[in-house]
Amino acid sequence: MYKHLRDILRDLCLTPAPSGFELEIVRKTAAYLQPHCETVEMDPVGNVVGKISGRDPSLRPVMVNAHLDRVGFIVSHIMEKGYLKLCNIGTPNEKVLPGLTLSVRKKDRSGWVEAVVGTKCAHLMTVEDAARAPKLADCMIDIGADCAQQVRELGVEVGSPAVYTPAFSCLTDTRVCGTALDNCGSVAALIDCARLLREERPERDVYLVGNVWEEYNQRATTIPVRRYDPVAVINMDMLLAGDTPDVEGRFDGAVGQGPMVSCFNFAGFAGCIAHDGLLRLTEEAAREADTGMQRYVCVGGLGDNAYAMLENDGPAVIEIGSPVRYAHSAREVADLRDIARQAVLVSGVVRRIGPDFRQGRFA
Repeated sequence: MYKHLRDILRDLCLTPAPSGFELEIVRKTAAYLQPHCETVEMDPVGNVVGKISGRDPSLRPVMVNAHLDRVGFIVSHIMEKGYLKLCNIGTPNEKVLPGLTLSVRKKDRSGWVEAVVGTKCAHLMTVEDAARAPKLADCMIDIGADCAQQVRELGVEVGSPAVYTPAFSCLTDTRVCGTALDNCGSVAALIDCARLLREERPERDVYLVGNVWEEYNQRATTIPVRRYDPVAVINMDMLLAGDTPDVEGRFDGAVGQGPMVSCFNFAGFAGCIAHDGLLRLTEEAAREADTGMQRYVCVGGLGDNAYAMLENDGPAVIEIGSPVRYAHSAREVADLRDIARQAVLVSGVVRRIGPDFRQGRFA
């Protein structure tokens, strides 16, 4: 039943796209949107934008976005003996690194080379070594070179990006495990949302945006907001599942129980509180389509909508996602049923944003 969605998700997860270096996944997302949109283009910062015309072009449009990028690393130094030193792009989980492989992009963009993340041999560890998790600075990034010159001959240079080596597998008929399900799951839902909106057009024009930079600075969606001046923005992002033993009881949300709606998020300097009108429309759409709707509140994370809502005259914003386990680690877990229902829910909300929609938070 979910084969087509699973195939798209696999393709996206296996496409390396660290924040700032998203060209490959931008091109793939554009190709997936093409059959469903009247136009598909890439803006100057790299966002891919598909347009579906609504029934009344005189109304201000709606924007739906999902970020294409993933956490990663960047080469900061090449050691004389051929090892690499890396810095983070975004917030990958450094604790999972020892023993993994990374994919490092060649400076000419012709391909990716594999690197082993080595740490001190267990036989030689002191008690103090064994008691602490190695940090990125402690890891030996080994691409098989004996010297800095060989590293450069392999095509790697300071400034080359790297990611967890991409992977994807099925755990059950609907439960999947992959690299960067955050946010490939929501990109797959965005593509399916385009299909659903093309089949049953909404009142307003819709701009479907696969945006860059979320893991880096979360500002890329401000560009299409300024350009298209939407009355409302729906941000699609994978949201943290609250059903694993380490976080149980901290916040709601379980994998396999339907899409999640962020009521509130905050990360020390910015965040977003869901627009009341959009939240009511989301509840209505969830009831009508029987998608389920899990409510989500998280302090410690935020999405693109935190900045999109501050552009122009302040579009109404809400974040709708699917639960994901183990975010920003090398392997994440999600459920295809949640992602499929996320697309149904978002398209249902878009269709409800009619001419009488009130943009004001207290209108």
